Amino acid sequence: MSGQGFIPEETITHIRESVDIVELISEYVTLKKIGENYKGLCPFHAEQTPSFIVNPKKGIFHCFGCHVGGNVFSFLVKKEGIEFVDAVKLLAKRAGISVNVVAFQKSFEKENLYEIHEAAVSFYQNLLWSREGASALEYLRRRGLTDETLKRFRIGYAPPEWRRLSDFLLAKTYSIGRMLQSGLVVQKDRDSRVYDRFRERVIFPIFDEVGKPIGFGGRALNKIEGRAKYINSPETPLYNKSKVLYGLHLAKESMRTGGVIVVEGYMDVAMLSQSGFPNVVAASGTAFTHDQIRLIKRYTSKIWLIFDPDTAGIQATLRSMDLLMEHNMDMRVVSLPDGLDPADYLLKGNGSEFTSLLDQAQGFSDWRFKFAIKNDDMKTTPGKKKALEHLLAFIVRVNDPIERQDLIRRTAEVLGLNETIIINELKASTGRTSATLQTQQWVGRGNTSGNLVQGHNQIKNPALAGEYLRREDKGHREVEKSIIYFLLTNDDLEEKERVSCQLFPDEFSDPVCREVFCIFVKLFSQQRVSPSGGGSTLSKGLSPSMIIEYLEQKARDFVSSLIFQEKYKGEDIEVCLKKLKGYAMSVKLKVIQQLIAEKEKNGEMAIDLIQQYKELTGKR
Repeated sequence: MSGQGFIPEETITHIRESVDIVELISEYVTLKKIGENYKGLCPFHAEQTPSFIVNPKKGIFHCFGCHVGGNVFSFLVKKEGIEFVDAVKLLAKRAGISVNVVAFQKSFEKENLYEIHEAAVSFYQNLLWSREGASALEYLRRRGLTDETLKRFRIGYAPPEWRRLSDFLLAKTYSIGRMLQSGLVVQKDRDSRVYDRFRERVIFPIFDEVGKPIGFGGRALNKIEGRAKYINSPETPLYNKSKVLYGLHLAKESMRTGGVIVVEGYMDVAMLSQSGFPNVVAASGTAFTHDQIRLIKRYTSKIWLIFDPDTAGIQATLRSMDLLMEHNMDMRVVSLPDGLDPADYLLKGNGSEFTSLLDQAQGFSDWRFKFAIKNDDMKTTPGKKKALEHLLAFIVRVNDPIERQDLIRRTAEVLGLNETIIINELKASTGRTSATLQTQQWVGRGNTSGNLVQGHNQIKNPALAGEYLRREDKGHREVEKSIIYFLLTNDDLEEKERVSCQLFPDEFSDPVCREVFCIFVKLFSQQRVSPSGGGSTLSKGLSPSMIIEYLEQKARDFVSSLIFQEKYKGEDIEVCLKKLKGYAMSVKLKVIQQLIAEKEKNGEMAIDLIQQYKELTGKR
């Protein structure tokens, strides 16, 4: 729940309970009352038959088409593409509740900076359409941009004078200190006058995801030795290039259904958008960052990368792929012919062919595989060794077992090696197989609850989660679902406490169920009220709508889906507890058996593991 720490918990609860979720969502969707629920067409994906359900009593929603769920805050975060804190502010204003955000957010100062940036956008934009901006306008039209596109992206022109913008902003009574903070003006030392950062350049305003101006990029119109072709705003309270995607405010809605095309330059974004591809953004740098990927994941997991085919572009593609793999994104790589960038490719009239390039784009595994083979001399032994090193470094990061096996097979074929050799090299490069390492970590944690949040974070490791999900008994997840359903829906607070106290996070094999359990226990313990007379009572404030705020999106969707399945009752709770305990023990024993076999295969002693196995079997 990004940013919640800035706002008191009781304020968030007050806001959540004060906002009518049906009334809020009805501003975006037409809802029809069916029983205690309301139903309508999902606002997050295109559908003909309504599958989007809202429950005002529980304060949650869920779509059975795209499987997205949440509460009033998560609805606004997803629909408007804003941060959690901003959603809280909007709903607080709606409910007439005062929000006391901590001082370091400096809300007033930020609003003042937004005003300065908006004034600068208008200043530059007006100059582009004036007589002074004729040469800049001619250049942009020559590059293929229409007047409509120029106005849509609010592209402008900075004149050559040193203080035109500075004087303009001073006349609007903005202080020099605030102007310096915005990054629009520069001061060499404390005693010197300020001057404009951007001069004699085409100006590309940079907006955040909700359309507020936060920075600028400037392209030089004339080549002058020693002057950079492009310059950007410096780091400011509003602008951090590692957290920004150029064009996102215009692309986000089309990204929900069409995925996202990622390019390098501002001009590429404008030309692609103009050519019928509105789902395009630029990364504002040479490679992705984690923050930029998180921004994209609010809207889509499908991505096409189009970076320049030069050395820097290829390296940017490789670095971006490494990060995107960590976030499990569906990646494609588009290679444009003749070394063209997207803007020049479209300028040549190839717009109708661009869709075919997207359809034929290589998956990231294919691209990475062919890149490694192409860039090494496959006719020599050193060349093959180098190619193998490149491929192993990539394969070891692939979590999907089918995809990994396919890459091992292809590597063996192209290098003329036996697959066993490739597998052994993978083991050697990691020290041991991924599965063995992960299961050993699980055994090492033991069967104690420890720090619930720490346990929750451990299970988020995608590879470790995959190992849990590959366990043998498919019916076991139903047992875990039944327990989670009981904890979320049972009205007997004492029973909830009794059941939850018997369970440990490591006993949940499904990572989503485990995450929900960890958050439930953490919040449940916080909801205890200690009367002055001693003892304790349990608060009734813990609701599914509250729990949802602390969950990742996948767990959030799981909870809302489970609650809306009205016919789902789950198994008897005592039967579930017994099954869970027994299964957790059997899995642990199997893991130890695997580790013993691994050690013995390598000629090592496994005395401690054997003793641990005997102790556990004695407890069954």
